[in-house]
Amino acid sequence: MKIEKEVRYYFSNKFFSNVAKMIKKSYKYTHSYHEITTMYDNPNPDLTFYSKEIDGRLRLRYSKKTDEPMFGKSYDNNIDQSQCLITWKRRIPSGREGAVRCEEEVEYMVDAKEFDSVKFIFEDVIKCKRVSSYERIRSFFSTDSIQITIDQFPFGIMVEFELKDDADEKLMLDEIEKNGLSHRDASNLSCDDMYNKLCLEQYVTPLSDILFSDKTMPKIK
Repeated sequence: MKIEKEVRYYFSNKFFSNVAKMIKKSYKYTHSYHEITTMYDNPNPDLTFYSKEIDGRLRLRYSKKTDEPMFGKSYDNNIDQSQCLITWKRRIPSGREGAVRCEEEVEYMVDAKEFDSVKFIFEDVIKCKRVSSYERIRSFFSTDSIQITIDQFPFGIMVEFELKDDADEKLMLDEIEKNGLSHRDASNLSCDDMYNKLCLEQYVTPLSDILFSDKTMPKIK
């Protein structure tokens, strides 16, 4: 189990090219995945992962390697074409003000060909409740100490800076400042939190699945 330290920002699609140019100039692009992630709850409602006491997410993700026109073809040929990933993520109250989010994270990689079998076990054997899903295109950039991801969601763009291993937190904050971003503009909202916030603000009925095909999708402006 690891503790993930990250800082995230949300942007409108209109400003995506500016953000992409900024990141591409400073960091090495590695690859992009088109991802569908489904979130499940504990089959026992008394032990729901969505309670304030737990505040966790159990997720099943299928990823397929893709080319991102803004960045070009993936240069890392060692990256799997398809992946199946089971993840557990839980927000940890930091007890302090600041841009850095701390989360408990456990990941387990499964052969992509076993995706349907894992889904069957989750839904038909264990009877986990299917809560929601989201679709995105995730592009990866890297330095020795920091991983940067650009997530294209149906409602807008999320840029995330994440520390690798036990690197110094200040190093990440300094890198963010070098890219012209303010710590004050960082967001603590998850993608589904942001989606629901936008729906509320723009009078859109929220759906359980955040998909590019949704013509009613609210947008970050």
